[in-house]
Amino acid sequence: MGSIFQQLTIRTDRDLYRFAVALQSNAACVEFTLTSDITAVTGGERLTLFIHPKAMLKLESCIITATRNYHPDERLMINGYQSWSESREYRIDERLPGLRPLFKPVTRRYHLADYGDEYFYPYPAKPGVLHSHTYTYIRRGTQAEWLGSLSEKEGFTIFEHDTRQKTLTIRKDCARLEIDQSYRLFDLFIGYGAVETIATEYFDSMGIPRPRATAACGWTSWYRYYTGISETIILENLHAFQERQIPLDFFQIDDGYQQAIGDWLLVNDKFPRGMEALAKAIHRAGYRAGLWLAPLICEGTSVLYREHPSWLAQDEHGRPLIAGRNPGWSGRFYAIDLENKEVREYLRKVFDVVLNHWGFDMLKLDFLYAAALGPVDRKTRGQKMHEAMAFLREISGNKLLLGCGVPLGSAFGQVEYCRIGGDIGLTWENFFLKRLLRYRDRISTTASLTSTIGRRHLHDKAFLNDPDVFLLRDNNLKLTAGQRHSLFLLNQVFGGLLFTSDSIDEYDAETLRRYLSQFPLCEREIESVTTAGNLYQIRFRIG
Repeated sequence: MGSIFQQLTIRTDRDLYRFAVALQSNAACVEFTLTSDITAVTGGERLTLFIHPKAMLKLESCIITATRNYHPDERLMINGYQSWSESREYRIDERLPGLRPLFKPVTRRYHLADYGDEYFYPYPAKPGVLHSHTYTYIRRGTQAEWLGSLSEKEGFTIFEHDTRQKTLTIRKDCARLEIDQSYRLFDLFIGYGAVETIATEYFDSMGIPRPRATAACGWTSWYRYYTGISETIILENLHAFQERQIPLDFFQIDDGYQQAIGDWLLVNDKFPRGMEALAKAIHRAGYRAGLWLAPLICEGTSVLYREHPSWLAQDEHGRPLIAGRNPGWSGRFYAIDLENKEVREYLRKVFDVVLNHWGFDMLKLDFLYAAALGPVDRKTRGQKMHEAMAFLREISGNKLLLGCGVPLGSAFGQVEYCRIGGDIGLTWENFFLKRLLRYRDRISTTASLTSTIGRRHLHDKAFLNDPDVFLLRDNNLKLTAGQRHSLFLLNQVFGGLLFTSDSIDEYDAETLRRYLSQFPLCEREIESVTTAGNLYQIRFRIG
């Protein structure tokens, strides 16, 4: 299968090089040499390509191209940049439009491009031009051709389909990277078979261990109370589950306990007894305690921001690096610099206190994409993201991690659970964000469910899939009964972490029966998923 590739093109700051046969033999030029290897693996082939600079080398682009005829019956799996990026199968004549230029004042004010990939990857917005991060597949009927990166730690890998020009391009995100040692440009898997089978073979070739966690259920405070939580609210909800002897695995406290984003050990006055007392209460109820953190960012009102300016990552102008804007906080928030030893020691202390002194069993780590922001010179975005995830894994020890807002390839094998869709909304769809802004990383129940189905093949291979919460309540919510049922059912079918945020004291008898119908959690087998526009037909077995 490696023979489908016709050309390797490498652009440096000095010249442009093309190699017609570099994937089948070694090659050399004035600035570097190349070595490559193609080996047979279960389900397909593995292609590796290294570049060996003769002196300091500045890369601008590295791409592999192939000619391919796309058939109208084929569907292309387009995996978004990070957890929240809408991901699904596309027809060969569809397009990815990108953020609408007309609303640039809005998108700039809220830094929407920084959440996804538009700050470094242009969206051509042409029919048939589609790009996918880390992996893609081309499915016709039940069979698929799968192309995936086996290592993202050197840099993100982007698969580009241009169905009208009949080209398939594989791009390494390495622009402006300076290297003086051997560097692995590509480590690729190319396979063919049924999607679920070939997905398993892809991850087996990656060599990461299967997740040690098991499917679990729980409660989290976010989608009922948002940042308005208090010790009283947490204990009231805990009592409601304990009183009914509901067999939860996790009881999670989300955003709202800290004084400011970044000041994780400074608990606000709504929690007078502190977080250790709450973790103990959760344990007494028979549940494992979870806590939300966004360890790689801080807001401008935080002590961290005011007293440790050297801890902040910087943009190309030497200013604090903006990672986004959240109206639920104090506005803009900023990336912190993991290259700074003091930052690493601070996070080691935070994790030690939260996990070993407060006693929490699982951390939900959010807004992790911030590690990849900022200028590229010595390290690619993928390298920075990989190092951040490896560091967070290290300082967490054997405690459980739930990743969120993270480029998925960087999370493979580093977390037990991972969000594979955007936040659900309290409505079915936000048409301003979808139609007018064309925001792919938006808060949206339909977009979240679309990714839950689209990324189903990641479950129990790279991690256990977290499809975000389901909501069954009928207050403070604009979902119809049918929409609430769909959300509940799809989470049960595709999810590995089944959370709700409802206050179950507010349930009537019928709603409580529906909630309890998920117990005991059973194994699920997805037999087939077929689509016709927005209509999905799913065949599955439970139990």
